Amino acid sequence: MTFTIFQLLQLFLTACAALVTIAGAVAIIIKVVQYFKKPNDLRDEDLKLHAQLLDNDNKRIKDLEEWRKHKDEYDRIMLHATRAILRHSIDGNQVEALEESDKEINVYLENR
Repeated sequence: MTFTIFQLLQLFLTACAALVTIAGAVAIIIKVVQYFKKPNDLRDEDLKLHAQLLDNDNKRIKDLEEWRKHKDEYDRIMLHATRAILRHSIDGNQVEALEESDKEINVYLENR
């Protein structure tokens, strides 16, 4: 079986057309898959963002709880010192309470 140049050219062009058609079909299939996959990708990005925001919020809450703990201790010490100063101002005594408050404030400042 012998082929003429025209038949060989026709066969070559047919093969090229088939290849281009198959490549086009594959490209369309890939685009369709990506289109249907896009909501999942967006959801995954949103989940990562929300997880990051939640971690940031948890860190802030932990920091606020620590601050509150130190603030409560500070308030207790300051009220104790103020009470000692007030009692000393009223009766002129209570020097021991003033010294005790001073020690308590010093311990708080050293531990901080």
